[in-house]
Amino acid sequence: MQCFFGTDLGACIAQDALRGVFALSAFFVDLDVHRADLQAFAALDTFAFIAMYAQE
Repeated sequence: MQCFFGTDLGACIAQDALRGVFALSAFFVDLDVHRADLQAFAALDTFAFIAMYAQE
């Protein structure tokens, strides 16, 4: 819903990516990033890394 109310594209992409990561545990992620594009992409990379290597 935040994607329609002036949120940056990076935050919307990160929110969609995290929704897939936490879907099995029914953990709803509400990512609220204001003018933090670089931090949002760094957080997205970190969560993707954790999701890929979580079982090792």
